[in-house]
Amino acid sequence: MKTRTVSSNVARLLTGTGLVMGALLAAAPLHAQEASATDAADEDAVILVTGSRIQRDGYDQPTPVTVATTEDLLLSVPTSIADGLNRLPQFSGSRSRTFCCEVSSVGNYLNLRGLGTTRTLVLLDSRRVVPTRESGDVDVNLLPELLIQRVDVVTGGASAAYGSDAVSGVVNYVIDNRFEGIKANGQFGISNYGDDETVKLGIAGGASFSEGRGHFVIGVEHFRIGGISSLNDRPTSRRGALLAGNGTAATPYETIGGARHNVSTYGGVIINAAGLPVANAGAPLAGTKFLTGGASDAFQFGTAIPGSPAFSVGGDGILNNLADPAQSLETQKIYSRLSYDFSDNLTAYVRVNAGVSKTEGDVLADHRSGAAAYTIFRNNAYLPAAIAQQMDLAGVQSFRLARFNRDIGPMRLDYVNNTFDVNLGLEGKLGDAWNWAVSYGHGETRLKGRVHNVSNLAKLYAAADAVVDPVSGNIVCNVTLTNPGAFPGCVPMNLFGEGAPSQASKAYAFGTSSQFVKNTQDVFAAEIQGEVFELPAGPVSVALGAEYRERSLLEKSNEIALGQIQATGIRGFPGSFCPTLATCRYGGWNQGNFGTADASDNVKEGFIEALVPLLRDAPLAEELDLNAAFRYTDYKNSGGVETWKIGLSYKPFEDLRIRAARSRDIRAPNLFELFAGPVNAFQPGLTDPLTGQTNVIAVTRTQGNPNLKPEKADTLTVGFVYTPSWFPGFSGSVDYYEIDISGALSATTSQGTLDACQRGDTVACSLITRDPSTSAIQQIVLQQINLNSRLARGIDFDLSYRSEIGSGELGARAQFSRTLDYIDTVGGVKTQQAGFYNTGNQLSLPKWRGNVSLDYTIGAFSLFVQERYIGSITQMPPLPGQVFAKPKIGAVFYTDITATMKVQGLGGDFEIYGTVNNLFNRKPPFIGNRFAAGLGFPTPPNLYDLDNRYFTVGARVKF
Repeated sequence: MKTRTVSSNVARLLTGTGLVMGALLAAAPLHAQEASATDAADEDAVILVTGSRIQRDGYDQPTPVTVATTEDLLLSVPTSIADGLNRLPQFSGSRSRTFCCEVSSVGNYLNLRGLGTTRTLVLLDSRRVVPTRESGDVDVNLLPELLIQRVDVVTGGASAAYGSDAVSGVVNYVIDNRFEGIKANGQFGISNYGDDETVKLGIAGGASFSEGRGHFVIGVEHFRIGGISSLNDRPTSRRGALLAGNGTAATPYETIGGARHNVSTYGGVIINAAGLPVANAGAPLAGTKFLTGGASDAFQFGTAIPGSPAFSVGGDGILNNLADPAQSLETQKIYSRLSYDFSDNLTAYVRVNAGVSKTEGDVLADHRSGAAAYTIFRNNAYLPAAIAQQMDLAGVQSFRLARFNRDIGPMRLDYVNNTFDVNLGLEGKLGDAWNWAVSYGHGETRLKGRVHNVSNLAKLYAAADAVVDPVSGNIVCNVTLTNPGAFPGCVPMNLFGEGAPSQASKAYAFGTSSQFVKNTQDVFAAEIQGEVFELPAGPVSVALGAEYRERSLLEKSNEIALGQIQATGIRGFPGSFCPTLATCRYGGWNQGNFGTADASDNVKEGFIEALVPLLRDAPLAEELDLNAAFRYTDYKNSGGVETWKIGLSYKPFEDLRIRAARSRDIRAPNLFELFAGPVNAFQPGLTDPLTGQTNVIAVTRTQGNPNLKPEKADTLTVGFVYTPSWFPGFSGSVDYYEIDISGALSATTSQGTLDACQRGDTVACSLITRDPSTSAIQQIVLQQINLNSRLARGIDFDLSYRSEIGSGELGARAQFSRTLDYIDTVGGVKTQQAGFYNTGNQLSLPKWRGNVSLDYTIGAFSLFVQERYIGSITQMPPLPGQVFAKPKIGAVFYTDITATMKVQGLGGDFEIYGTVNNLFNRKPPFIGNRFAAGLGFPTPPNLYDLDNRYFTVGARVKF
């Protein structure tokens, strides 16, 4: 990829809403023109702040910036600019698609250094855009693409320059607002397996008017990717993977295929108190399974798996494999901008960005097992006669029935996200040395989410208890006799054998949970910049400004999701949901119990930044510049914080530049993290390390934490750039980074909380409530917490070469990132994550990631070849001391190739292209989970390719 690492505009103005100091580069003139890539510089114009508008090989400032042109990003992966960004080695852990079973991701969220999507600030033309999720993140699928000129990635802390959230860096989408003419693009892609097809269409235009004083651009785009509809559609995921064993030396963890989960069947099986189909004194009928039509037979276990008593290879157990590996996505976007020069010193503009995205896909199916199994009573109207006779002989009045409701189908997600963002402003000059700008932006997003075919727990268990009405002789729900009027319209459900439930009973017990989220943001900004005085080495430039932001979050849900389960009169209602009728949990859906939030705050900021040239043309100091910035930010909810940066750029001689920067960066908790209303649900498949119990179902309570404090990061970057005059066409850079976050905000998980508590983390233990007599888990609180610290250290390498070879031009590039440390400290316990795949939080951090590419152009034909490298990772055990049979997952190489041909004589610049990603059809590593056989795609989906080989063909034209 022909991205270039260049210097940051260190005099970056407040959150990117205005002008940048013209004297950012001592070798450059104070003013340069805001222009498209083909326009010449104009010393009388101003430059729109982007963080790195000046694209040159000087690498002149302390903070490194990676600049990626749209053309180069799409050469690598033509589906989208965001997908191209996620293949840069600086990005790790981005949520690029909605994969099984990441219900909450729904979008494309960029993640620098693996430090979290909320620590990566996303800008559009250097301006903040409204969040698209309640989490405060920005779905970059909703940003324009066709008019994007390039993407600037600041790969270091930048809060003093950009404000809150720029802890790991900034991603700035830069628009070609001076585009003139018309351009269009159309393409189609399909996987090696004939699915996950993509369709991408777009058209954009731009024109000047009023003798060049006015300019207007507009772009309209459509994109759709079909998704992967079944785990059986990929050779890796159809194998029924399981992380078997218990981590001891005798039975180490090991991913195996062909596993089955022996806690239930598709047509139902009788289980004992431990949740297994094994007969004992308390459950003499356990091990009886039900076949289609209601017949019964003995459950077959298959081959036992040492260390995993609830699983076997083969047998009658279930595969929890009904979810879509990757969900479908469709977006429609429009971008437009109108500007007008009222004079040489005054320009007005208005910019509008709007879009809608729709995500659909299947997730987990309803599963009644363990503590959540049905209780079947002797007088159940659908009970097969043979089983009733066995109950009478055994002297039992009820049994517990586990059932994976495959015949009812999986839950289906349906999310629609609408965004609208408008920005308008005035820009001008004061004399020859000062520029000013004022702007206002307003944005709104409205997210409507629905989870279809999800069980209403009260209705489901009411329908399962079917009896014969002694008066009418009809089969009815027992609760209609014991608690008349509480469940009107209850339809009894036959559970014996796959396909037994009637359509009417399914329609009664299953429904749709809904969610509505509205984010709003208003931003007022003003700034001024210019030269204040001269030093022997050049002019001292300053920039100062202020900003005021208001933001609000409104989240609504539905009555069932928010209300307490009403189980009065329902026989056999599981105690895991209702220990007593008075203590039934809140949240009546099996999944999809969305909470509520209604919160707002405001932010006041002021900043000053200066560039001071210290030396010029001195012995061993051709250039030496000092850059310093300070910002004070006052959050209504979180209080005041100070951020700063100081950096040096030193050029001892022409070929070498040394750069270093130190900064204090912050991220304040967002509204959702602070004030999200409680959502009660349950988490199945847990392993309790305290009691040793497996397949535990625990009640969870997800809620906001108003006691959160802003996290602070101390960031250090040191590097050098070498552009040897003795080797024309070559340039290279090496940059070390260290980001040390104190009070880091992090979301807890059920299994992660249990494991951390067992390791001695007192904070995690405080979030778990247990029965004092049995130690059974009663509740796990899930929320954001301030960790002790998170430390990330690494080195970025970037080498490039370009030269004429024969009749054409050859380009070569190598970009690599080496993660040295990624250490979380919680409760005094340090966890090194660099080089590991954490099976608890799904974080994958190879120590090495990189891309090597070659491109060659001769005449109308060009060829691009890229080799992607994902280094080896080691599986991290859930608890210290546990082991894997084969802990290391080897390095993975992917080969991508793109061929482009320009066609002459069609009245414009016309070209056709074709891309093959993962040319050699490399399958992802086979990595199972320890909770359920076949659950999800058995590999970290945001690290490896799920489609294997992928083909894209397209055409683009420009007039």
